[in-house]
Amino acid sequence: MANIFPEKSKAQYSWRVEWVGEKGRKRKYFAQRKKAEVFLAAVRVEEAHSAMGEGPLSPEERAAVMLARRAGLKLEALVAEAMRRGERAGMGVALAELVRLREEEAGLAGMSGKRLAALKVAHGEVVEHLGADRMVEEVRGDELRPFIFRPQWAPGTMLAARKRLRALFAMGVRRQLIGRNPLDDLPRPPVVVEGEVEILTLAEAQRLWAVCREVAPRLLPGLGLGLWGGLRQAEVERLVWHDVRRRTGMVHVSGAKAKTRQRRLVSVELPLELALECRAGAVGPVWSAPGLREEWERVRRAAGWAVRVGRQGEAGAGRPWPHNALRHSFASYHLAYFKDAARTALEAGHSQAVLFRHYRELVTQEDAEAWWSGWVLE
Repeated sequence: MANIFPEKSKAQYSWRVEWVGEKGRKRKYFAQRKKAEVFLAAVRVEEAHSAMGEGPLSPEERAAVMLARRAGLKLEALVAEAMRRGERAGMGVALAELVRLREEEAGLAGMSGKRLAALKVAHGEVVEHLGADRMVEEVRGDELRPFIFRPQWAPGTMLAARKRLRALFAMGVRRQLIGRNPLDDLPRPPVVVEGEVEILTLAEAQRLWAVCREVAPRLLPGLGLGLWGGLRQAEVERLVWHDVRRRTGMVHVSGAKAKTRQRRLVSVELPLELALECRAGAVGPVWSAPGLREEWERVRRAAGWAVRVGRQGEAGAGRPWPHNALRHSFASYHLAYFKDAARTALEAGHSQAVLFRHYRELVTQEDAEAWWSGWVLE
């Protein structure tokens, strides 16, 4: 039987493995005990197979055993799982099982809690409608149409829903659990047509700031980062005070916190500096306290905007709150005041083509100069 022994006769080796092969006694030397033990385990597996009349291991089989040992994996369990997958591929897989595997894969890949929750909602609707035991191979593209092409949805929302469902069935194809993706039978949702952006007028921004200072002063730094930093709401929520580098006069938006996953630096101009002054020396998240979203909606309603509230429509008087109003306003006033498209594009994280297409000549020079003055103190 194979065994391991300390080796003293060879200076560069510390351990040897001895065993009986087809051509008599054999030995192999190792500098490290761990490597010797891995090799010994492979030899003993080969001896066991030979004792059962199955013949010696091939070089490929021995390599597989050694790889599994080095990785700390149980080769028998891996082979059993592969056999089960083969059986499932032949018999088909139920929709509930495919959903479980996809959500498990998304979680292991590091998908955020918010996106994972949206994924589970989308999957749940499909499973509830088609049935948990429905075989995926039988699902047709037309059956998935109601979950994508909804009259109340904008094209962008339809595209996102299609992407989630497509990823579900694509995983099944990739793992050879199903033969094809039923989403291949469905056309893409209509292309999103880019319209003109809506921005705040100078008077609207001043009123919003005044109301926020009165109703919810703890939101002022976040509001300032939108008006004079161009940060998206989601980016503000991910920001910590360490990212607001007062000494260098820059706000650092890392790639992990930016929507585009591209790092950028935003200059702290006078109005933003004044907006952040109230939290000088603060630590931790910029926007993390409970109830801030509700307070933000209350501020906008008090300033005269109609704010969307879940599925209940619009609440408040006046016109609806424009999408990304703070960021769009920042880019428009920044371009008009500094007259440097490259700088505005760099700080906003846009291309210059996007800037000229959406933000050029939307505001007057007089309003731009007033926007970047110190009216925050008024």
